[in-house]
Amino acid sequence: MRLYELTYLILPDLKEEDLKSLEERIVGFLQDKGGVLENIKKPKEIKLGYPIKKNSTKYEKAYLATIEFYLNPSTIEEVALFVKKEPQILRHIIVTKKAPKIEIKKPQFIPSFSEKQKQEKVELADIDEKLKEILEE
Repeated sequence: MRLYELTYLILPDLKEEDLKSLEERIVGFLQDKGGVLENIKKPKEIKLGYPIKKNSTKYEKAYLATIEFYLNPSTIEEVALFVKKEPQILRHIIVTKKAPKIEIKKPQFIPSFSEKQKQEKVELADIDEKLKEILEE
């Protein structure tokens, strides 16, 4: 599995419920194809650098959303086609990302006794007396 990032622009005239519904459809499709979600960034409204024309309408604003996910490379084309067919999405891009390296740190040796405890020596007879006290109670 590889790590991918899907970034897409959504029509600016959608309601909050429609945005959530679209996100749920995309996430559901990814999970149906065996994808594992890594991170979802909620859509935020942005001003576009240039107008985008779709269905004879020019849009100067849009919602920008991003989903990071792990997926088998053989099914990424299906995801691209699914997103392309969504009528509420203006533009999209899928990028392969490098998976973060996980460093396993070796535990450092931490002495369990303080210097004061090391200096105090306990006699075996004292230990025997303590044990007898504890067991008698």
